[in-house]
Amino acid sequence: MKYTDLHVHSTFSSDGHSTIIEHCERALALGLRGVAFTEHYDAMTSNPWGPRAMDGRAFYTEHSATARQAVMEAQERYSGRLDVIYSIELGQPYEEPQRSCEFLDAHDFDFVLGSIHNVDDGTDYYYVDYDAGDLNKILDTYYRNHLRLIKFGRIDALGHLDYPVRVLEGKLPRPATMIAYRDVAMEVVRAAAQAGIPMEINTRGLFRWFGRLSPEDWVLKAYREFGGEAVTLGTDAHDADALGIGLDAAAECARRLGLRVITGFKKHIPSFD
Repeated sequence: MKYTDLHVHSTFSSDGHSTIIEHCERALALGLRGVAFTEHYDAMTSNPWGPRAMDGRAFYTEHSATARQAVMEAQERYSGRLDVIYSIELGQPYEEPQRSCEFLDAHDFDFVLGSIHNVDDGTDYYYVDYDAGDLNKILDTYYRNHLRLIKFGRIDALGHLDYPVRVLEGKLPRPATMIAYRDVAMEVVRAAAQAGIPMEINTRGLFRWFGRLSPEDWVLKAYREFGGEAVTLGTDAHDADALGIGLDAAAECARRLGLRVITGFKKHIPSFD
């Protein structure tokens, strides 16, 4: 396996369970080319979870200097054997654009993965009461917020384009699909392609209930048709046991659809397979 896992969370994310060293050792055992530590930093207008430890932004802010040092030490320790990439997963930056820009300016990340995890009141999609709400409205807003994310800019790839599917078992047909939201999803895909922002092929669905890569083929095909050229591959691993799962399948999917596979970033410049 020669790919780079460009979406990984260590214990420097509030919900991460494995250390940077544990991830790196696992990556070496798997024969990975590299690993990007995309720790959580979510801009949000409120924190409905309560405990500060569940607030990804507050958690990372407290540990950001230590996190950077840990990545630098890993880069030195694994030099010539593993590409260790200093990264961040930036969520909802359009909610606080100035603060988000100041955060990025204060850090020398090589790779910024842009994502959406939260609805407009700050609640993570994992904790939304879908039975009490209008699912169509929730998902339509989810995609329209991606247009705000793309407009914000300053991201090197667009992460997990159907994130809410992870918690919609029983509310979507099998096989799980977002085809009902094709029109608004196509607006996002077109905007990403026109902005030159790579899409992520996220493999977490292979070990979640919906049993497939994310996003679906029809999304990636449209991205290519709109002029998109490249994708990143990521497991969204929060523990070392999940590292690398499905990267071969994701790479094969990308090549089948005529998309280039990004294998790393240095100062926001991608390298390719």
